[in-house]
Amino acid sequence: MSRDRLLNKTPAELRTLVRETRQSLFRLRMQHAVGQLPKTHEIRAARRVLALALTRLNAVRPGEEKTP
Repeated sequence: MSRDRLLNKTPAELRTLVRETRQSLFRLRMQHAVGQLPKTHEIRAARRVLALALTRLNAVRPGEEKTP
């Protein structure tokens, strides 16, 4: 997910994205632990999306729905 796409999301959408990405990252880590993950680069990509979403979410002030 690109940074530009995150800029257009509302805080509620960002929170949903964070929750889904954390669940996905957990599943990827478990697959990697048992040797069933052929594309290990997906873990890094999920961590990056999570970091971008959390950064954007923390940049939005509480009570503010959308910033340009």
